[in-house]
Amino acid sequence: MIVQIYSLTHPDDVRMLVDLGVEHIGLAPAGQGLLSELEPEQARELFALLPAGRLGAALTVHLEPDAILGMVETVRPDIVQICSETNAFGVDEQRRLRERLPEGVRIMKAIEVGGPETAARALDAAERYAPVSDFFILDTDDPGITGIGAAGVVHDWDISAAIVERVGQQVPVILAGGLSPDNVAEAIRHVRPAGVDSYTWTNVAGKSRRKDPELSRRFVEEARRAAAELGL
Repeated sequence: MIVQIYSLTHPDDVRMLVDLGVEHIGLAPAGQGLLSELEPEQARELFALLPAGRLGAALTVHLEPDAILGMVETVRPDIVQICSETNAFGVDEQRRLRERLPEGVRIMKAIEVGGPETAARALDAAERYAPVSDFFILDTDDPGITGIGAAGVVHDWDISAAIVERVGQQVPVILAGGLSPDNVAEAIRHVRPAGVDSYTWTNVAGKSRRKDPELSRRFVEEARRAAAELGL
């Protein structure tokens, strides 16, 4: 079970999550209008703290491949999370980007999942993007926030479970959207994803740029417990 936590801004928080065994550490490079953004040199410094086997993921809403490649060159992530509107960066564009990325850099594609009315659209996107993605992240959209995610709101887990059933053997699926220490175990039992993601509900209350150690610890423990129960 992959545990992924966004958006890190402070080295002490990165070290704390590493000690908790978190596999993916995410952040938001500056200049995109994302929450909790960091300048490139700060992002590189945080990724440099990760030991072997832990992966650094960088968000992007850029739609120009050269802009994404420029971010990768300066920030040096292990994973590029494309979190623009689901279909804004097309399948063919993502395929070409993947071919141009430095060796070993992977793509995580965000797919918007909302209520039942989004089921057909989300499943269709998952099937189309599966051949050109290394991970999927299923997240809730908030029109007031740049990019898919960071809404802190749960979506229809039945849709996410259907995506996992449909393409989960081909692409590891990470479930996001309003997950907290209180519901992550239930979410894992319902969806059976390859991983889970948290941003909003592991933050210090009222401080989106810092992580709460107790909430982070509980999130990781609850995720591990549920995954062990299911053999995931």
